[in-house]
Amino acid sequence: MMSDSVQDERLNYNAFYPKTFLFSVFIAVFSHRRRSLQLSGAFTANLIGYLTLANPNPIFGGALLSFFTLGTFATKYKQQIKAGLVDESEAKQIDPSKEKLVVGPSAHLGRDWKQVLCNSWFGTLCALLYSCYEPESSLSSKLSGFIDHFQPSYTGPLRKALISAALAYWAGCAGDTLGMLSRSKPRLITNLKEVPAGTNGAVSLLGLIFSTLGGLLVGGVSSFVGEPHEQRRYLIMSCACYGLLCSMIDSVLGATVQQTVYSKKEKRVVAKSKIQLGGSREIVVICGHDLLTNNQVNLVSSTTTGILAGLLSYYSIIP
Repeated sequence: MMSDSVQDERLNYNAFYPKTFLFSVFIAVFSHRRRSLQLSGAFTANLIGYLTLANPNPIFGGALLSFFTLGTFATKYKQQIKAGLVDESEAKQIDPSKEKLVVGPSAHLGRDWKQVLCNSWFGTLCALLYSCYEPESSLSSKLSGFIDHFQPSYTGPLRKALISAALAYWAGCAGDTLGMLSRSKPRLITNLKEVPAGTNGAVSLLGLIFSTLGGLLVGGVSSFVGEPHEQRRYLIMSCACYGLLCSMIDSVLGATVQQTVYSKKEKRVVAKSKIQLGGSREIVVICGHDLLTNNQVNLVSSTTTGILAGLLSYYSIIP
């Protein structure tokens, strides 16, 4: 028979999810070596991955991993498209010491910590809060004195809302990521006028379909991981809708509070917004005000989608 002290030590050891930590390290290192993540992005992804996956409900990890996989594929594919549409030469300052790692004109150094955090922080926060209110969680047992102040009638809907918020958040991130793969002629969402490809706030029918598909895939994977809080069909369809919604919010923000400049001479969008207008390159502003960066737009749109889904679920406006 195992003594009580040894058993307690084993429980305390397992409460830290050591296998989950090793898995997060592996994913971060592998992604860095594959140039999907910069070094700062790999460290951030390791932390985010562990905090999300170390959860009694694996649905959070399923949503994160499905988005990360889709995002990695889409980002690599996007670079090949974007190379001919957007001039990023003035927007990126590449460390000369790392220049030897870049292969080909469309190669990139991967996502940095800002990009990783903007596409993960809210979902991870929901996962941590869920652990606080989940009776089977080791984190919940540590906070038992605090959690006891809340009635079960309160914590039940809250846990459900946190799941809905996290899934909608990553469905939105995935939808926004896949939406950029469209090559069809885009139109500015605010006035529906045709604009050059690569314009912030531009949408196309195929792009919106891709956005819906991104949310659909996240919902599909999540619905088969663990025990979903709702019927699978509803979960999949709701994530598809949130993927589309997030893409629309992102486009509205991109067209209004994110500036897009265009070179008439080179016939392509210039990634750097703070650039002198006119000149030999014939630089003009297509749309937007220079208030938010692309990362900030992504953060606001996906977080707004997640908060909206959480509120709708908590107040039972939708199942």
